[in-house]
Amino acid sequence: MAIKRKKTFKIILISIAALAAIFFIASFLLNHYLKRSIEDALNQSLNANIKIESIRLNIFTSKIKITDLSIVGKNSFKNDTLFYFDNSTLKIDDYNTKTGLLLISSLEFDGLVLRNIIDENGTNCWQTISKNNASEDSLLNDSNFSFFINDIILRNAFVVNIDRQTEAVDSLKSVGIKINSKKTETGFDSNFEISLDLKNHFIDNGSSSGKIRFNGSLSSQNKLWQGVASGYYDNYPIESEFRLNFDSIANDTSFLNFVINFDNAKNCSSSGALMLKVKTNSSLTELKNIDFTANIICKQLNIENPKNESLLLDFDALLSYTSSTSKKLSLKSQNFFITNTTDTIKGAFDFSLSNKNFVANSNIIGDKPISFCFNDYQYNLMLKSDLNGQIGAEHKSLTGNLFFDISVTNEKLNNFNNAELSGNMNQQLFGFEIDAFSSLIDGNLKLYFESPQKYFTDKTYNVKSEIKIDKIVVPISNKEQRFGLDNNISLNKGTIPFPQKTITILELKIDSILLANSPITNLRADVIHSPNLIGFNKIYFEFLDGTVDADYSIYRTNSGDYLENTFEIKEIDLSALSIDKLSGIINFSGSNLLAINDTINNFAKNKGLNKLQINDFCYKTDLLKEYEIDEEAINILNADIEFYLSNDSIMMLPTIISVNKALLHLDAIYCMSDESIDAEFLINAPKEYISTKIQFLIQLFAAKSSRSNSDRSESQRLEYRLKIGGTVNEPEYKIYKN
Repeated sequence: MAIKRKKTFKIILISIAALAAIFFIASFLLNHYLKRSIEDALNQSLNANIKIESIRLNIFTSKIKITDLSIVGKNSFKNDTLFYFDNSTLKIDDYNTKTGLLLISSLEFDGLVLRNIIDENGTNCWQTISKNNASEDSLLNDSNFSFFINDIILRNAFVVNIDRQTEAVDSLKSVGIKINSKKTETGFDSNFEISLDLKNHFIDNGSSSGKIRFNGSLSSQNKLWQGVASGYYDNYPIESEFRLNFDSIANDTSFLNFVINFDNAKNCSSSGALMLKVKTNSSLTELKNIDFTANIICKQLNIENPKNESLLLDFDALLSYTSSTSKKLSLKSQNFFITNTTDTIKGAFDFSLSNKNFVANSNIIGDKPISFCFNDYQYNLMLKSDLNGQIGAEHKSLTGNLFFDISVTNEKLNNFNNAELSGNMNQQLFGFEIDAFSSLIDGNLKLYFESPQKYFTDKTYNVKSEIKIDKIVVPISNKEQRFGLDNNISLNKGTIPFPQKTITILELKIDSILLANSPITNLRADVIHSPNLIGFNKIYFEFLDGTVDADYSIYRTNSGDYLENTFEIKEIDLSALSIDKLSGIINFSGSNLLAINDTINNFAKNKGLNKLQINDFCYKTDLLKEYEIDEEAINILNADIEFYLSNDSIMMLPTIISVNKALLHLDAIYCMSDESIDAEFLINAPKEYISTKIQFLIQLFAAKSSRSNSDRSESQRLEYRLKIGGTVNEPEYKIYKN
């Protein structure tokens, strides 16, 4: 009996061991299958390289753990890890097959890194990620599928924005987020904690650490969202609350209260409070019938800097906008007071603008600018006004002036020294000026609206503007620059931004622009923006020892929108671009009349001739030696190329070009409407230009040509004719020999 028990016990142990081994193998295979499946699915749906170190599924606890997931970009982002985390754990509670609701008890991330990168050409990395080919039968695309997460935890995350055009970097470090949510019958209730360190390239933090700490609550019940939050930015306590109500019958309503109480700030000598109250009443999905109010309140706000300078603000300013016809926009303050140790701006104002008139009541006293230094920036503010009365279709009793001037300086920044905005308004005009001076730009913008009453009488503006820039420096990096056009752009009727009732004329004058160490000088142009014309006229500038003249205009007529342009480039010297490799003189001229609407039907009448002339062109390259041609450069003594650019095609007229010792006869037409090409190339070249192998292949496959432009007595030269026809994607090639 004992022997039988021992055998039974051994059988049980062996069975358990076998089951454990089977379970271990099955678990390993399942985890490996999950890893490969998720990697393959992500790689197919995203234009990126996705790698996962491991995935572990615990069928007893319903936990999924993913280790070392990374998303690496492609093309210009091929060396950039755009998304990464050390570990992520997902715990599933339940899935209701009837309602399609997936309950997730917790979702945790450790060491998450998120990068948003803009490359040298202005392309955002995340715009290139999506392939827009997600499977239609996937669970996430199921209209009945939804999910709810009870706990979301983010530990030690890092978020960074990198702009490679400007070399600016902004980041959020040590990001921690905890969100605990409970599902209710009509929505959810959540509590959250947020902590992060902010680093911004715009502001020199100085003594500021950029630490942000917040906690609060958020709830959604039916169509009502509301929440409260409190915390600190460095030593400054911040409190906020908001309420948002979606209403399918009446307008949606919302409000936001935001308060910084400096009296409760830690280790801070400033005092007082800053409050912002915002209310809206509109359809938030369509942004119709907008009613908006914003109240900015400074209660004895005393700001002090490390230099023992203080700035006292005490005012209540109300900004409101309504969609009703009686009043559109208003800005008012009953008690406006700003002072430093020496100067003061004080008074009251009430401005309102409607469709019928502009009303002003102001008494602001400020004879001297108020200065204050904060984080190495010097701010200067000057404001005064005795503008009173109204101006409109039936009133012209506006007296006095409104004047303001705001300037910012920072002597420590090399690329920013001074920026100033000033404005003036009276019965005759409203205008403002912007001045800037730095190592990158030195110039001035003036914009004036003359006779403001004309807006209320005949709904037109008289706009005068002027831009005068003494210097613009465009830094070009040593990295390869790529430029291109979007072939999917289509221009249909109504897409051109013609104004309805405004006429704007801008005289542009720029003395010097430095582009890749080559100066563009004496730039002049007139810009016209009117209901029937958008024009860039009388364009002229000097570049690379040559000149450029051009006119570009878009006309609106009853039959369509027309683009008309003429241009002429004279004596552009290419050697200034790259002295060691490139030289030659280019002349380019042309004129085109293009209809934007129904362009193909207007082929016969809408076309313009363009001419490109090249003299003494030389480009030093090793390309020819790679093809066993013992020459160090591509040389073109002269070339006269003529082509028609019409509404739907580019047609090159028969052209002869001498390239080194070879002669090229070109004749081609490219139709943009069906992307077809019909081209013929006649090549007459010395025998040493064409290898023996290529000559043999041509002899095998080429047909005999009945055309010849060569001198048959030249036994040391070869002549071939190449024809290309059909679509650009799948062209047909034919080669002929003489």
